[in-house]
Amino acid sequence: MNPVRIAVAGAGLIGRCHIEEVDVSGSAELASVVDPGPAGPELANKYGVSLSASLAELFETDKPDGVILATPNQMHVDGGLECVAAGVPVIVEKPIGDTIEGATRLVEAGAKAGVAILTGHHRNYSPIMATAREIVRSGVLGPIVAVTGTALFYKPDDYYEVGGGWRREPGAPVGDVLDLLHRDAVPVQDVGHRLVVEAGVAGVPVVLRTQADPSEAGLGGDPHAVGGRTPRSPGSTT
Repeated sequence: MNPVRIAVAGAGLIGRCHIEEVDVSGSAELASVVDPGPAGPELANKYGVSLSASLAELFETDKPDGVILATPNQMHVDGGLECVAAGVPVIVEKPIGDTIEGATRLVEAGAKAGVAILTGHHRNYSPIMATAREIVRSGVLGPIVAVTGTALFYKPDDYYEVGGGWRREPGAPVGDVLDLLHRDAVPVQDVGHRLVVEAGVAGVPVVLRTQADPSEAGLGGDPHAVGGRTPRSPGSTT
């Protein structure tokens, strides 16, 4: 069986990780690197593949079996739409889009064109998650009725500085969540001052649970408070 030819768009930190994984894969091969910056030629030369400054330039001369889109978040939708237009399946690094509208447009375009689009939720395939699934499926824990999970990851300062600091700009993951919860959160349950807020971030459901009074959760609280939220007293639960 011939290896799957993969082009990687984005020669930054995450793009390099994808390139390394493709390079050591027994079922895939790196077809090209797409990046207009100085890191592009360096990686293309290192792995002995062609270099394109843009997806449009790539598709003029080649049609790889798939593209991994590891560009800044604000470029995900446009890049994904270019892949769909070219009929090339694409893995889009999370988030799939920097707005719900953009993400919806990309997903609908892929469905209409019959082009596969996958969000890069790579932790689904990690050894930790694989082990967790095995334990649950074994039945050793008994019937599972609820799961609470927390994950914390340290990011060094330079993670937010690369590429001109785009991860600090609107559309970056953390900014997306905070901005969306403040502007577009919709209450779906309010029982005994237990507020459940449901929203969507780039097409992915987000649930925020808090013990705060609904009027204090940015949904009609003190307009003079930061983000519309009334300051809470020390020791209060949110």
